[in-house]
Amino acid sequence: MWKWACPSWLVNHCSCLTLIPPFMAWKLHPVHNPPLFKATLHSLIPLQRGQGIRAANRQLITEAEQQRLILSDQQTCLIETMSKQQAILQEFCKMQQQIAEECKSFQEMLAQTEREKADSNEALLKEIQAVKAAKEMEVAAVVQRTKRAEKQP
Repeated sequence: MWKWACPSWLVNHCSCLTLIPPFMAWKLHPVHNPPLFKATLHSLIPLQRGQGIRAANRQLITEAEQQRLILSDQQTCLIETMSKQQAILQEFCKMQQQIAEECKSFQEMLAQTEREKADSNEALLKEIQAVKAAKEMEVAAVVQRTKRAEKQP
């Protein structure tokens, strides 16, 4: 590969020597391909006079290695975060299951209490009715005695 000077329309943007082959220059022209021009302009490797392609390659390799290390660290952090989230989720599921079991147990206890309450109320009602009936009979007996006593001189 060779070093070519920046095309005249790039001079305002880039005053260094760069790796743009002449047959590619038209593709970088802002009129023909503005997005590619902008993206490529920012990714060009400026070369000082006397530097060669090997220096540029070393720089690219170094940057790529740094990016790989960063991505590796990010991947490790992501994996750790995901395993922590998984553990939290499992704990949450266990707690949710325990709560559901406790709710079911509470509902059963409540139903049993309601049945006992209904049975107790029914027994109390029968007892009250029996006492009422006894009192009514007692009152009727007193009324009859009183009537008999009134009839006798």
